[in-house]
Amino acid sequence: MQPSADVELDGEIGTGLRLEFTGVIDLSGIERQFLQEKLVVKMRIDGRDIAGNQFERDGNSVAFPSGVWELEQHTTDFSLEQSGVELSKSTLEVDENTIVQIHVRNDGMLGGDAEVLVEIVDLSGQRSQLAKTTVYVESQSVSTLLVDWKPDAPGLQRIEVTLSETTDKTEFVDVKPAKERGLLEDAIGATNPWILGTTMTMLCIGVLFTLSWLRVATAKQGDSELDLEFEDDEFDDEY
Repeated sequence: MQPSADVELDGEIGTGLRLEFTGVIDLSGIERQFLQEKLVVKMRIDGRDIAGNQFERDGNSVAFPSGVWELEQHTTDFSLEQSGVELSKSTLEVDENTIVQIHVRNDGMLGGDAEVLVEIVDLSGQRSQLAKTTVYVESQSVSTLLVDWKPDAPGLQRIEVTLSETTDKTEFVDVKPAKERGLLEDAIGATNPWILGTTMTMLCIGVLFTLSWLRVATAKQGDSELDLEFEDDEFDDEY
C-alpha cells in the first residue's frame, strides 16, 4: 500500500535550500487484518520545483525514506490472566453461596468493556449459563469480575469462563447434598464469631456472679440461724 498526498508550501518564501511543506495522509483505508501487525509509515517526497529541479534523492528514496514513524494502534486487547478463574471456597454444598473471581487483563492502549460468559459444567458435559456480563478494564491493567454461584444440585461441577475465543476453567468441585441443620445450629452458625464469643463470655461471668452471690447469701443465712439458736439456748438456761 503506497498512498500519496499533495503537500502545501508553508509561508510565502518559495525559494531556498530548506522549504517547509505540510500534508495529510489518510490511513483509514487500511484493512483490519493489517492492523494486527506492527505497522510503519515511511515517507518520501517526489516532484520538481518551479525551475524543474528534482527533489533531493539522497535520503529521500524508497530504500531510504525521508521520514519513518511506527504506528501505535489504540485499541483493546483482552485476555484472561493465567489461573484467572478462582472460587472463594474449595468445598461446597447445595444452596451454599460462593464467589467466582475472574481476572481480565487488557494489554491494549485503550480501555474498554470486556464481554465475559460464565457457565456451569457438570461431569457429563452438560452446561448452563451462570452469567453473561461485561467488565470495564483500563489499558495496561487487570480488573476482577465477581459472580455469585449457589449450586442447586449435588455432584462434580466446575466453572468455565469464555472471553472472545479464550476459555479458562476451574477444577471440578464435588458439591455435597445440603446437611439438615437444627434451628439452634443454624442460628449459631450464622452469628458473627466475635459477637458469639463475647456473648458466651458475658454469660459465664453472669453465672459465676450469681453462684458467688448465692454462696454469700447462704453463708449469711446460716450465720443468722446459728445466732438465733444460740440466743434460744441462753434464754432456756435463764429459765
